[in-house]
Amino acid sequence: VRGYVQTAPMAALISALAEDLVLGRSPCVVGAKGSGKSAAIRHLALLLSHSIPHARPARTVHLYKYMSARDLLIRRTTNRNGDTIWEPAPLVRAAL
Repeated sequence: VRGYVQTAPMAALISALAEDLVLGRSPCVVGAKGSGKSAAIRHLALLLSHSIPHARPARTVHLYKYMSARDLLIRRTTNRNGDTIWEPAPLVRAAL
Protein backbone atom coordinates (compact mmCIF):
# COMPACT_ATOMS: atom_id res chain seq x y z
CA VAL A 1 0.00 0.00 0.00
CA ARG A 2 1.37 3.36 -1.07
CA GLY A 3 2.64 5.39 1.90
CA TYR A 4 2.22 2.63 4.49
CA VAL A 5 5.24 1.82 6.65
CA GLN A 6 4.86 -1.02 9.14
CA THR A 7 5.96 0.25 12.55
CA ALA A 8 4.94 -0.88 16.03
CA PRO A 9 2.54 2.08 16.46
CA MET A 10 0.98 1.47 13.01
CA ALA A 11 0.57 -2.24 13.75
CA ALA A 12 -1.16 -1.34 17.03
CA LEU A 13 -3.45 1.10 15.18
CA ILE A 14 -4.36 -1.51 12.55
CA SER A 15 -5.06 -4.05 15.30
CA ALA A 16 -7.26 -1.63 17.26
CA LEU A 17 -9.18 -0.60 14.13
CA ALA A 18 -9.73 -4.24 13.12
CA GLU A 19 -11.00 -5.03 16.62
CA ASP A 20 -13.41 -2.08 16.50
CA LEU A 21 -14.76 -3.22 13.13
CA VAL A 22 -15.21 -6.81 14.32
CA LEU A 23 -17.16 -5.51 17.32
CA GLY A 24 -19.43 -3.47 15.02
CA ARG A 25 -18.01 -0.11 16.00
CA SER A 26 -17.32 2.73 13.57
CA PRO A 27 -13.80 3.95 14.31
CA CYS A 28 -12.61 7.45 13.55
CA VAL A 29 -8.90 8.05 12.93
CA VAL A 30 -7.65 11.48 13.95
CA GLY A 31 -4.10 12.74 13.61
CA ALA A 32 -1.80 15.36 12.20
CA LYS A 33 -1.44 15.87 8.46
CA GLY A 34 1.03 13.38 7.03
CA SER A 35 0.93 11.05 10.05
CA GLY A 36 -0.19 8.06 7.96
CA LYS A 37 -3.93 7.96 8.68
CA SER A 38 -5.02 7.40 5.08
CA ALA A 39 -2.22 4.91 4.40
CA ALA A 40 -3.18 2.93 7.51
CA ILE A 41 -6.83 2.82 6.45
CA ARG A 42 -5.89 1.75 2.90
CA HIS A 43 -3.71 -1.01 4.39
CA LEU A 44 -6.53 -2.16 6.68
CA ALA A 45 -8.97 -2.14 3.74
CA LEU A 46 -6.55 -4.30 1.75
CA LEU A 47 -6.25 -6.76 4.65
CA LEU A 48 -10.04 -6.89 5.04
CA SER A 49 -10.64 -7.35 1.32
CA HIS A 50 -8.62 -10.58 1.47
CA SER A 51 -10.67 -11.94 4.38
CA ILE A 52 -14.05 -10.51 3.29
CA PRO A 53 -14.39 -10.98 -0.49
CA HIS A 54 -17.72 -9.10 -0.70
CA ALA A 55 -16.51 -6.07 1.30
CA ARG A 56 -17.23 -2.65 -0.17
CA PRO A 57 -14.25 -0.48 -1.10
CA ALA A 58 -13.02 1.89 1.60
CA ARG A 59 -13.82 5.58 1.25
CA THR A 60 -11.91 8.45 2.77
CA VAL A 61 -14.07 11.18 4.28
CA HIS A 62 -12.13 14.28 5.26
CA LEU A 63 -13.47 16.01 8.37
CA TYR A 64 -12.40 19.36 9.73
CA LYS A 65 -12.77 20.80 13.21
CA TYR A 66 -14.91 23.70 12.02
CA MET A 67 -17.53 21.48 10.32
CA SER A 68 -21.06 21.55 11.70
CA ALA A 69 -23.43 18.59 12.02
CA ARG A 70 -25.21 19.83 8.89
CA ASP A 71 -21.93 19.78 6.96
CA LEU A 72 -21.62 16.08 7.79
CA LEU A 73 -25.06 15.25 6.38
CA ILE A 74 -25.83 17.59 3.50
CA ARG A 75 -24.02 20.19 1.42
CA ARG A 76 -25.06 22.98 -0.87
CA THR A 77 -23.73 23.04 -4.41
CA THR A 78 -24.82 24.25 -7.85
CA ASN A 79 -25.94 22.34 -10.91
CA ARG A 80 -24.88 23.04 -14.51
CA ASN A 81 -27.50 25.80 -14.79
CA GLY A 82 -26.10 27.56 -11.74
CA ASP A 83 -29.11 26.67 -9.57
CA THR A 84 -28.46 25.91 -5.92
CA ILE A 85 -29.10 22.28 -5.02
CA TRP A 86 -28.57 20.17 -1.93
CA GLU A 87 -26.82 16.82 -2.04
CA PRO A 88 -25.75 14.24 0.52
CA ALA A 89 -22.39 15.03 2.09
CA PRO A 90 -19.46 12.60 1.63
CA LEU A 91 -20.08 11.04 5.06
CA VAL A 92 -23.65 10.11 4.10
CA ARG A 93 -22.54 8.81 0.69
CA ALA A 94 -19.91 6.65 2.39
CA ALA A 95 -22.55 5.13 4.65
CA LEU A 96 -24.91 4.25 1.78
